[in-house]
Parts: sequence; structure tokens; C-alpha cells
Amino acid sequence: MVLDVDGTLALPDHRVSRRGLAALRELQLSGVAPIVVTGRGEAEALRICRDAGITAPAISCNGALTTDPVTGRRLRRVSVEPEMLAAATAFAHRHGVQLLLWTPDGVHADHASEATRLLAEINQDPVIISPLAELPATEVVKVMITGHPEVLDRVAPAAAREMPLLERSMGWFLEATHPAATKWQSLQRALAVMGVDPADCAGIADGDNDLEWLAHVGVAIAVANARPAVLRLAAYTIGPNSTDSVAALLEDWAARRAG
Repeated sequence: MVLDVDGTLALPDHRVSRRGLAALRELQLSGVAPIVVTGRGEAEALRICRDAGITAPAISCNGALTTDPVTGRRLRRVSVEPEMLAAATAFAHRHGVQLLLWTPDGVHADHASEATRLLAEINQDPVIISPLAELPATEVVKVMITGHPEVLDRVAPAAAREMPLLERSMGWFLEATHPAATKWQSLQRALAVMGVDPADCAGIADGDNDLEWLAHVGVAIAVANARPAVLRLAAYTIGPNSTDSVAALLEDWAARRAG
């Protein structure tokens, strides 16, 4: 069972609900291994796994980091290429949008904004405000362009031309990791270690950055407020994340297995 917690188990305040955590725990106890695949930071991904009792590897920062939630041992880390970092920096300056740089230790920005406040709520950690030029390039695992959704709608065509690896997430963000460390690349590795065929997995997602891995699982499910491309790809659509519809689905699966 593969879950993008960014938009599926996230309620309007961007936290995973107690019901969602309990449902994940019950699903694991029923013999299904939930796998968290998220654009959120490593610390938040591990908090979710530990609160829900999940033992499968946690994939965070859009695939750049894979971590054992039981021991906290980092299983894989892939930094962005210098060319990607330079291109993202130039794109942000050229189009008047904000650049955020992610490291294993947190998210960095050169000034506070509405977007950094939103991201702090999502990650449950403050964004680090500091000069981005002083950040060692080798520490950066994800680049992010952020702004009001209307602004990103306007720059999206330019992003597709100039930085095709950027993918839209939660309306407010365009983000990219190293091409060898996408959500799908890291999920594929984790499933291989677990001895699980992706075709034997169900997955629930909502964002454009989930399209690649969602296309490879056996059962693709979207929440009702998912991005249009996800809705077109999914075999099934459930209610919006604001109604705890994912938790209800997981509860039903766990109950059916127990019965």
C-alpha cells in the first residue's frame, strides 16, 4: 500500500489526522505494509511512520531520501546536480518567484513569505531563513520554486520549457530532485528490497509529482481534489482529503482483512 501523504492523508491544516494514523496502524497489523512516499521533509515522514507504527522504508523529499523509520538509519541520499541547482536559481530570478532549497536537515529560504509559512505548517518544522548562496551545493537534495498558485499557473509554461523536471505539488510549489531520485525511482528500490512487485500494490495520490509511480502500481487511486492528470490516470476516485476519505478506505481494507 503506497501513500502520498502530502495530499491524501493531509487535512486542511496539513497534518495527518489521528484517524489517519490509526487507520495506517490497523492496516499494518492486518498484514499490509504501508509505504509513505512524500515530498515532505525526512523528519516529518519519520514522525508519521513512528506515530502509525509503520516499519517499511520512508521515502521523503520527493525521493531524494530513503530512511528506515525503525532505526532512523538513512538508506539512500541523492543530492541534486549542480546544473539543476544553477538552473533553478536562474529561473527564480528571471521569473520573480521564490527559490527554496531542501537539505536533509530542513528547508532553506532567503526570506520569509506566505509560502514559507505554509511550508512550515506542512513540514511541522520552521523554514530556515539564511542566504542561499552560503549553503553548500552538495547538501541540496531538492529544489523548489514557490509562489501563489496564480503566479505558478502563469510561469508553468516557462517551467515546462526551461526546467522540464519541475513538477507541480499542492498548487503552491514546483519541485525537482535528481533524476535518479524521484519518488518512483526510490519506491522501486524499496519495493525490490522488500520483495514486492509494484503491480501487487495499491497507491493513493493527488499531485502531478505522483504520476510516474502511480502509473506503475496495480491499483491507482486518487482523492477527489487531486490534480486533473492524477484523476485521469486513477482507476478509482474517493472523496477529498478534507473529509478523511483515505482513512475511511484504509479502515475498510483493514476490517475486511481481519474479517
